[in-house]
Amino acid sequence: MSQMEPLVQVINQLHEVLASLGEQGDVKLDLPSIAVVGSQSVGKTSVLEAIVGREFLPRGVGIVTRRPLTLQLRKHECPDGKEYAEFHHLPGQALDDFDAVRREIEAETERMCGNNKALSPQPIILRIFSPHVVDLTLIDLPGITKIPVGDQPHDIEARIRELVLHHVQKPNVIILAVTAANTDIANSDALQLAREVDPEGSRTIGVLTKLDIMDEGTDCCDILMGRIAPLRLGYVGVVCRGQKDLAAKKSVRDALAREEEFFRTHAAYRTLQHCSGTRFLTRRLNEVLMKHIKGNMPELRSRILAQIAENEVELRKLGEPLAAEIGGHGPLLLHVIQSFSQNFAEKIEGRQNKIASGASDTELCGGARLHYIFHDIFARALLEHDPFNNLDDETIRATIRNAAGPRASLFVPEAAFELLVKRQVAQLEAPSLECAELVFEELKKLVTHTDLPELLRFHHLRESVFEVAHHILLGQMQPTQQMIASVVHMQLAYVNTGHPDFDGGLPAMQHYMQASNSQEQPMRAPPPQDGPPQPSLGSKLFSGLFPIGATRRRFEETPREEERLRLAAVPDHVELGKQCSERERTEMELVKAMLQSYFHIVAKTTVDMVPKAIMHFLVNPAKDVMQRELIARLYKEDHFARLLSEDPGVAERRQTCKANVEALRRAMQIINTLRDSDLRA
Repeated sequence: MSQMEPLVQVINQLHEVLASLGEQGDVKLDLPSIAVVGSQSVGKTSVLEAIVGREFLPRGVGIVTRRPLTLQLRKHECPDGKEYAEFHHLPGQALDDFDAVRREIEAETERMCGNNKALSPQPIILRIFSPHVVDLTLIDLPGITKIPVGDQPHDIEARIRELVLHHVQKPNVIILAVTAANTDIANSDALQLAREVDPEGSRTIGVLTKLDIMDEGTDCCDILMGRIAPLRLGYVGVVCRGQKDLAAKKSVRDALAREEEFFRTHAAYRTLQHCSGTRFLTRRLNEVLMKHIKGNMPELRSRILAQIAENEVELRKLGEPLAAEIGGHGPLLLHVIQSFSQNFAEKIEGRQNKIASGASDTELCGGARLHYIFHDIFARALLEHDPFNNLDDETIRATIRNAAGPRASLFVPEAAFELLVKRQVAQLEAPSLECAELVFEELKKLVTHTDLPELLRFHHLRESVFEVAHHILLGQMQPTQQMIASVVHMQLAYVNTGHPDFDGGLPAMQHYMQASNSQEQPMRAPPPQDGPPQPSLGSKLFSGLFPIGATRRRFEETPREEERLRLAAVPDHVELGKQCSERERTEMELVKAMLQSYFHIVAKTTVDMVPKAIMHFLVNPAKDVMQRELIARLYKEDHFARLLSEDPGVAERRQTCKANVEALRRAMQIINTLRDSDLRA
């Protein structure tokens, strides 16, 4: 045995360990291997049989290989030169009849895939012991096809492509891309697929078959020498048995001898005979595979250790199955209730900083999200809210006029101001209640986003705990909503115009006059007037709508009419006039200034009071009563059996994890058999 052969044997043993898990395990090691890829009828089967030296693979029309075949070749020296094969699914049975090997491959394929041309990713593991082979591991994949034939599924191309890509996209896999030399290499399905997953060609070996049936006067030397579609691992040309040889029952050994003669005597290929043929391909694959294994062994060790740790952590979370007796159920249930309640409280208070699964390290969680709702969503919305939302100048003007009644007011009516303020303040109730809803939803998330192992194991207990917790939150929502509504309604009940921060009355008038003066043009000498001086804006504001003297003069100067004047009928709906007087414009600006001042006072008060109400009536009570309510509702002996019954999938997952750990530990023991000298160059 050469110094490097233990590496291949170790990989073979690891393949067997993973195969022993079957579909139960989910260990992903991506072992170094060689995947054989090629279209149908390019000679892929003939290449594999030539490497083994025996005829053992099924042949036929359409899809023959419907399951991956992991072919483990072991150089085995026997005194009688005996060759035999063993299937992993038939331990202890040595088959020296290779026709029986072919029939067993067909039967095992039918057993897993049926007879409807279905595919399966579950591999068949076949070990062949022979003195004529080198230690090698190959994975024969289904041939790439384009058009369904017979009863093949209509999407057969996509299915095969998915299965092949599943293997070759792994970086630890060497791709053996088989292409017929008598076709255009630019149309090679194997090379195109290999280029998708290995664009640099660093782990692809090209194999050109059917060199002996190329058109006369043509050859593929340029491809073999890497001048066309180069690959770092190069190309190897082979000549295998064709249909004529198969019909003549020519043996594989005779075909190998004819292949050597072909390369030795062919005018174009005899200069490449040292790097052509099946024997060279076998040695080349062995060399590349062992080098690949040696380079990946340290990383493989690390992956095995990491997966052992992951499965052991999951096993601890799943726990051991509970005994049938209920004596230990009570303490376990109390422990779960206490842990859940403590976990809930710590998330709110910020004492548990564990980020939720799938979240980044910079995301807010727990109570920090409540703070975000209070200050970044609710407060910002209220403080940036437009005090004049849904309120236009015409509405303000009509409200002032209506509040004055039959009299012309000497100043802006207080009743108009109160009506407008209450209308705008009432808009704060909806976002305040919505803030409580947002907090309620966050608390529900804190309840359901739990990583307690017991709640993951017992689905009835999990559902019951969540149900009680949600009931507690719902119970606290009603007083919370009532208090929030009261906070807004108190503002509507009494408009405090005496608030120290409120700019109303004379201060509002002064501010308005200053603003008006700042917008006037620079003072100039007034033009000469013929009549008496006109009254100022201030005198207009406080003189009433109709100056008495002017009215008397106008009335006396009007001549008496001979007939009695008749008034028009009062219409049912009287609209404001289109023209807005200077007085009305002034009144509206004053109202808007006072409304804005008072609204901001109420908004600041609401921003302060609503979070306090939510914390006092919703968050803190839910946190304080959680454990007591859970015990009162769930800690009943007749409920123990139901609450502490495992999920249907927990027992299955526990068995899977145990099988994974056992297989991974066996894999680690196999790797540990390697000596440091085996890994040195």
